[in-house]
Amino acid sequence: MQQFLEPTNYVDYQASNIQWELKRFPIKKNNDCQKVKFLFQFVRDTIKSQISPDVINPLKASEVLTHGYGCSIGKANLLAAFCRAEKIPARLSYLELRIHSRENPQSMLRLLASITA
Repeated sequence: MQQFLEPTNYVDYQASNIQWELKRFPIKKNNDCQKVKFLFQFVRDTIKSQISPDVINPLKASEVLTHGYGCSIGKANLLAAFCRAEKIPARLSYLELRIHSRENPQSMLRLLASITA
């Protein structure tokens, strides 16, 4: 479980902008489930979804927060960073979505943040 609390290159919750943002959040007295809900909604509603080159080269959580946008990979990194900073274990899982169409078959890679609260 400890590995899901550690910072990584992309889940860089020790970055100053992530720490500053966490201090602004009104979640200190909430239980873990309430914190996760708030953090999820913040990332969902505040960080714009954008298909961009970060699909190939994911942005660090701190970069996603700075830029205010990211694809699913960058946004999952940010959510995991927020959770880990709050001592809530969060792991990253990959999911491949396939769209079956004769005219235009597609496959997309998504990254999800799995929260253990």
